[in-house]
Amino acid sequence: MPHATFTQLESTFSRLGGSSSAPGGGALSRLGIEPLHWLTNPRVAGTEDIGGTPTTHVRASVNVQALLADLDTVVRRAASTGVSGVGTLENGISASTRTEIARRIRDPTVDIWTGTNDHTLRKLSIGFSLPVRGSTSNRVGAVHALTVDFVALYSNLNEPQTITAPRTLRPISELTRRARPVLTGLAAAVGASGSEADRAAGRKGRE
Repeated sequence: MPHATFTQLESTFSRLGGSSSAPGGGALSRLGIEPLHWLTNPRVAGTEDIGGTPTTHVRASVNVQALLADLDTVVRRAASTGVSGVGTLENGISASTRTEIARRIRDPTVDIWTGTNDHTLRKLSIGFSLPVRGSTSNRVGAVHALTVDFVALYSNLNEPQTITAPRTLRPISELTRRARPVLTGLAAAVGASGSEADRAAGRKGRE
């Protein structure tokens, strides 16, 4: 990511989140994100050793509507601080669009591995699937569903670290160039469905 872009994001989140010592909860809550509101049916899935540390594995489902409501809050706040790139989302994500996205996402889950003794996050996994249809499916090689998995793993916490820059860095522009057709197609599909829902709501209101 270009340094200027990173600096802008860092500054923006600092303005949105405020000081870490500010009252009223943690940084996430000050950003308008309340994970406990959109995590559902949390349960202990077992125990596991992560990076040499015994952990408790907790699994939960996700209320996508509640998650998107938080995202809507963050987008609106970002727009109010003048963040570039918000574009058409400067007025937030409409209720009909949030409903359509929630309808399309399948099997959203969050897995957390927390230290059995210190209750410190050691691993985080987020996953969901999304159906792909029509021209968007053709654009990505007749794929009918996208599965997204994000995993973050932490080890050797609070110990000195030696970090070596990777030698095979690829520019973020390459990722965005490859992802843009898929994201554009998905956004168009969701936007079209959302617009149709808005029109239907308008017709119903007039009736």
